[in-house]
Amino acid sequence: MLEAVAARDDHADALTPERIVEAVQMLNAILRVIEALPQQARDAFYLRRIAGLEQSQIAAKLGISLSTVKRHIALANAECLTLLYED
Repeated sequence: MLEAVAARDDHADALTPERIVEAVQMLNAILRVIEALPQQARDAFYLRRIAGLEQSQIAAKLGISLSTVKRHIALANAECLTLLYED
């Protein structure tokens, strides 16, 4: 029984040309969303999600308040989430 589940899971993660195209399309859509953000929101999102800085570090680096950092990151996250609900 476990072998059947393991085999099924292997197929679910198999790279196919279709899955690669879907992944590239999703990444391009995310990049478009991020590029459309105001500069400061884009910077805050990048520093949090890519550079891995804490929100307090981002605030200090950008010279803005912690609440503004939180607002920028929330905006960026919300915009990215809209991609899941398109169509």
